[in-house]
Amino acid sequence: MYEILENAERRIAVSAAFKDVCESAGVQNVSIQENQVAPMKLDQFISKVEDSPQARNYNLCHIGGMSLHKGYQLLRKAVHALPQNLPIQFTVVDHRLASATEDYNSIWNGYAIHFVAPVPMDEMPIFYSNHDALVAPSIWPESFGLVSREALSAGLWVIASDAGALADPLIKSDTPVGTVIRPNHLQDLIDAIELLPEQLNKYNQGDI
Repeated sequence: MYEILENAERRIAVSAAFKDVCESAGVQNVSIQENQVAPMKLDQFISKVEDSPQARNYNLCHIGGMSLHKGYQLLRKAVHALPQNLPIQFTVVDHRLASATEDYNSIWNGYAIHFVAPVPMDEMPIFYSNHDALVAPSIWPESFGLVSREALSAGLWVIASDAGALADPLIKSDTPVGTVIRPNHLQDLIDAIELLPEQLNKYNQGDI
């Protein structure tokens, strides 16, 4: 593989973070060409802010599937370690499901978990509009981190691991748009989710 890359006309990474990964592995002269991100905000977007935001449940989504490297098991452990009665619930994409007719529900530590089939790309703006935050606790470096960028474009708060380029848009943002956590660090994820209702109240009111 090194010989193929050395003789290639160009070596292209989709982010500066992944260029660093390649170069640290001995692949030299890597250029950057970032992926394009389709905007996910609905044209007729309905604000999630309600008259009494403290009285509602916030919807958190994890769309990376139930894979270990996407942080699913870390999320599960974090939810089981949360204090009781936070105003949150979760949607988890289960890639084993063929259609919405196979969706199912579970309870983790008193919190509602709704498992859904993968959502077609043209329906993702609607999916995002029904959620308040994305949880992307990947434990393996992401070359680009499309989900974090899509969720931000839809107006969601994003909790993302500083793994590869996944958290880059949060780190580079001039205003707070999410929470950066350390990869595979359980307490970071617990703290980020526990603080989320308070942060979303402020975020939706324009206070941060």
